[in-house]
Amino acid sequence: MNNLYNCFSKDTNECQSNPCENGATCVNTEGSFTCTCGPGWEGSLCDIDTNECQSNPCENGATCVNTEGSFTCTCGPGWEGSLCDIDTNECQSNPCENGATCVNTEGSFTCTCGPGWEGSVCDIDTNECQSNPCENGATCVNTEGSFTCTCGPGWEGSLCDIDKNECQSNPCENGATCVNTEGSFTCTCGPGWEGSLCDIVI
Repeated sequence: MNNLYNCFSKDTNECQSNPCENGATCVNTEGSFTCTCGPGWEGSLCDIDTNECQSNPCENGATCVNTEGSFTCTCGPGWEGSLCDIDTNECQSNPCENGATCVNTEGSFTCTCGPGWEGSVCDIDTNECQSNPCENGATCVNTEGSFTCTCGPGWEGSLCDIDKNECQSNPCENGATCVNTEGSFTCTCGPGWEGSLCDIVI
């Protein structure tokens, strides 16, 4: 009789049949068992996939995609990491052109353009001639990242703003006196001579 009682009172180890799923730990209890689920699983047998996206784990506007037992975050531009919580340093790829300075910002970057360049990555040549930088009727020619001035007669300098001293080349003839004027010159002729260069005999 005692042996018969022992036969019926002995607890069966339900964990031997591996009832818990997805790597859960089985704990035998008297007359039953319990499953201790791993991350991403729930239910009495740990057979129900937890929707981790319900807790909004992804940051900075990333898209959460629930997967079996886990989740993934699809990051937007400027972010990286498993939760899209790491600011990407966009300046490492040298996005700014023509010698511009790159400044990394949260989720993006900005370029500080040098003279003669504009645009978000400083790739657009500024037309400096629009501001009419050349003086005294000079012709402005836009160049890549700068400009040049083609000066008219009597002017010199990068902006054609310096009066050229035409008298240095001694343009007046026959002992005439040269007087430099703004952008030109005049000759004061001696007796017996006339003309703009004093080269005509009276």
